[in-house]
Amino acid sequence: MTHALQLLISDMQQFSVDVCCISETWFTSNMNDDYTSVGDYSLFRRDRKKRKGGGVCIYVRESYQSRLFFSSDNFEVIWVKLQLHNDCFFIASCYHLPKPRYCSNDFVKELCSTIDHINDTVPDPVFLITGDFNSLSMVF
Repeated sequence: MTHALQLLISDMQQFSVDVCCISETWFTSNMNDDYTSVGDYSLFRRDRKKRKGGGVCIYVRESYQSRLFFSSDNFEVIWVKLQLHNDCFFIASCYHLPKPRYCSNDFVKELCSTIDHINDTVPDPVFLITGDFNSLSMVF
């Protein structure tokens, strides 16, 4: 286990974190969930493909009803659906590279498309969109 992951676990326990969104995890497909998991938390992750660095993940306390909603094939974006009492939360963890190899507008279009789909299918959703967007110009 890396020192950074040990510090993360310590902070999550010390501050009684319920949901933790991480961008630039640096997790790789070689790191199984046993290596990256945190006790009493469900882990949802989307590792960077074919390149070093990046990646996003969301840790959710296991006592909450949560599930993977969407993991992008094209971008470092993952969505988790969390049901809490009568509220339905949609939590996104995103990473937009400072100098992406893709069109930044496509990144924004996919985010907006996912938000529109949720708004069209779920009554009164609550959104939490987190991440490192670097110099991305976002107009919703």
